[in-house]
Amino acid sequence: MKVYVLDGASKIEDSAIQWGWSQMPAERLARVKKMTTSKGRMMHVAAFLLLSYGLKEHQIDRKGIVLAYKNGKPYLANRAIYFNISHSHDAVACGISKDECGVDIEKVRPVSDKLLKRVCSQEEREQIFSASNREEAFAEIWAMKESYIKLKGGSVITDLKKISDQIKEEQAMVHVFKQQGYGLCACSFQEKTAEKIIVTTQQIQSFCLKEAML
Repeated sequence: MKVYVLDGASKIEDSAIQWGWSQMPAERLARVKKMTTSKGRMMHVAAFLLLSYGLKEHQIDRKGIVLAYKNGKPYLANRAIYFNISHSHDAVACGISKDECGVDIEKVRPVSDKLLKRVCSQEEREQIFSASNREEAFAEIWAMKESYIKLKGGSVITDLKKISDQIKEEQAMVHVFKQQGYGLCACSFQEKTAEKIIVTTQQIQSFCLKEAML
């Protein structure tokens, strides 16, 4: 599995965002248009650009992207390739894999004791309280939980505290990455290894320019 990470999505030039908007599959574009904030729409376009960039590295042209949805989770209907996208604050992460995967990126931010008690097990809370940076530790644990939920395609999980136990029971493979200012995690049932690939705004803009000339 490869996990592409773009930090600083808001710095992508308007021309690249507009080009990405024009290239999005109709069904995805319809969903994005329903978003109420310009920031939300921009982040979804940035996510599409990062996905297109990653697929290009897997020899899949953006023009061949045909999206379908299962349990609200998009996948390539015409390719044996799976992907999952997440964005938080100004960063986007995109996992691309030969098997189903879940990816989550979570901005490090203050966390209350009330929230910790609601979503973390006793063992997880002890891990967070013993960490040198409590907020970073929580962001990593939360990204782990979200990546598993997304791997499962949004299946109903009644108790967030028990996700770590479910991961162990189902022998899901969890890949935790260090990312400045964020918690970042990928989850899969098959992929034993995962590689994080940093993508810059300049690389995205160069990709858009080259693709627009084809």
